[in-house]
Order: sequence, then structure tokens, then C-alpha cells
Amino acid sequence: MDQYIVWVWVVAAAFFLVVEIFTVSFFISAFGVGAIAAAVVAAIFPGSYEAQMVVFIAVSGITVVLTRPFAERITGKQQEEFGVDRLRGQTGVVVETIDPTTGSGRVRVAREEWRADAVDRQPIDVGAVVDVVDIEGTHLVVKRHG
Repeated sequence: MDQYIVWVWVVAAAFFLVVEIFTVSFFISAFGVGAIAAAVVAAIFPGSYEAQMVVFIAVSGITVVLTRPFAERITGKQQEEFGVDRLRGQTGVVVETIDPTTGSGRVRVAREEWRADAVDRQPIDVGAVVDVVDIEGTHLVVKRHG
């Protein structure tokens, strides 16, 4: 039974390292390193299950702490907003009058046209420059620029 525990740790290490390939955090690989260390302990000291767990936890924790600065340098600052959220704070131009009574209105922002509503529920004429203040579903909520 004790020889199989080494292989359990090796498979666990392989699993963690493969999962890390699909992430960008360099966090999961620390558990792979800890599992490799536990496999070494299991091979040298058969039946030392408590020692294996202690080594796994300790090495994983130390690896996380030591690799954080490296991981942050490699991954850099992640883009916080994507999709429609990237439009928040952008400036656009009204291409169809925004009329709250009819629910109509379109704005062009970043070469894309979006349905729009005025934040103050007042009409905004074609050609007016607006700022995107929020997104509600598929509509941009805008206010007059300035």
C-alpha cells in the first residue's frame, strides 16, 4: 500500500500542474510543487502519512508566498473591465434622438451603436456629445458631456 501512496502524490502533482496551464495565476502550481515534495517524503519514509501532509501543506504555502511577486510581475495588471463594461466612462455621440417618452435613442461609442437612455430622463438631440455613466441591460445610460 505504501508504494501506491507515492503514485497518488505524483498523480496529484501532475493534476495540479496541468490545471495550472489553464489559469494565469501561478497559484495552483504551488500545490503541484507541494505534492512532489510529499511524494519524495512518501518514498523515503513509507507510512509517514502525517509527515507527508505536513510537507505538502508547508511546501505549498512557502511556494505560494515565494512565487507571488514573480506571478504579479509576469501577469501584470489585468484589464478590469471588458465587454460592454468597457464603455462606462467613454464619450459618445447621439445618432438618434434620445426620447424617454418613446423609449428611443441611439448613441455611437467607440465605433459601435447602442440603444441609450438619458440619466435625467430628458430628450437629447442628434449630434450631442454624451458620457456613458452606466449600463442597464443592453442600454447605455448617458448624460450630456461637460
